[in-house]
Amino acid sequence: IISGSGDQVRYGHSGLMPGFLSLMQYIPRRQIAFAIQVNTDQIPRGARLNDYAEALLALVPEDY
Repeated sequence: IISGSGDQVRYGHSGLMPGFLSLMQYIPRRQIAFAIQVNTDQIPRGARLNDYAEALLALVPEDY
């Protein structure tokens, strides 16, 4: 999956198995990659992995 444009482009992949959701992304501009895997029994209904990804990235300084 390619999302965003310009200096905000992200490359990644999402997936699922019964009981789990996963997301992997690479952000070239920031030279950072990460993966998230969650147990679907433990996340709130309506939660999206992209929301978790944004919260995670907010913890990493832009000049990391």
